[in-house]
Amino acid sequence: MMDFRKIFIALFTLSVLLCLSSPALANSSIETARQAPSGAEITVTGRVTVTSGQFASASFDQGFAIQDPTGGIYVSTDQPLTLQAGDSITVSGTLQDDGHGQRMIQMQAVHPEAGNLQVEAQPVTIAQAKQLDGSLVTVHGTLTRAMVDDAPYGDRLWLTDETGTAQIYIPRSTGINPAQLPWLKPGQLLQVTGLSSDYDGNDEVIPRDLADLVPSGMSFD
Repeated sequence: MMDFRKIFIALFTLSVLLCLSSPALANSSIETARQAPSGAEITVTGRVTVTSGQFASASFDQGFAIQDPTGGIYVSTDQPLTLQAGDSITVSGTLQDDGHGQRMIQMQAVHPEAGNLQVEAQPVTIAQAKQLDGSLVTVHGTLTRAMVDDAPYGDRLWLTDETGTAQIYIPRSTGINPAQLPWLKPGQLLQVTGLSSDYDGNDEVIPRDLADLVPSGMSFD
């Protein structure tokens, strides 16, 4: 005879285990994924804005960033990947805090999608950039402090506009050499494109290459 009590106990135990397990978000928007609790298993699709390893000297990994129309996020991996800016990819992994206040995905799998389309940085004020962690932004302002050497990880600058101040962090792995840029000094008007981020409560914009730093009256091809 079928033991309904054992079946009930088994089903109840299974339901408890499912409730205790980390939630999963399949094919969600990046903004929705960013709001999930740490430990959630998520899958998102976006276009590459920071290529694999560009920030390695500061992030200690081979991570990259992706963005969709709702937002952006950093993806951490120890595996160097052949990615180009604008590549469309689907990433699966675990949502985490990087330990310094930034939401990120610890990658488990990545799948290429068709097409390549560059993501245009969003022109914003520094105050607005603070609300766009993980996204590609462009800010304008004045350098207000002398550069601080943060070797071997990178270099720090501070940019101010009428809405606030952000740290401009330049990882050494980007290939940008501030010693060769004498115009990176207090008083210089500067346009900066990069990944909006947060580090221990400090709002940052992280450029990817020299083309992301444009002093007033100058441009780079």
